[in-house]
Amino acid sequence: MGPRQEELLSYFQGLAPVGQPVEVPLAWIAQDLGFNTRQAIRNLIADLISHRAIHKVAVGALASSGVLVVLKRVEQRL
Repeated sequence: MGPRQEELLSYFQGLAPVGQPVEVPLAWIAQDLGFNTRQAIRNLIADLISHRAIHKVAVGALASSGVLVVLKRVEQRL
């Protein structure tokens, strides 16, 4: 997992504890983390799903990332 994926996973963890569902508008993510496009956010979410860091519970509205559950914490680097 790269630094941008770790940053996004950490962001999701800040919104809800591990195991709790959270739905976040893509515009919030873009504004808070400085992502250029919503497609970039969607790609990073897909990467996190493929790494089993998060699970998509439901598809969100057009302006949403969908309902997600964080499955694990970001590993702390020394």
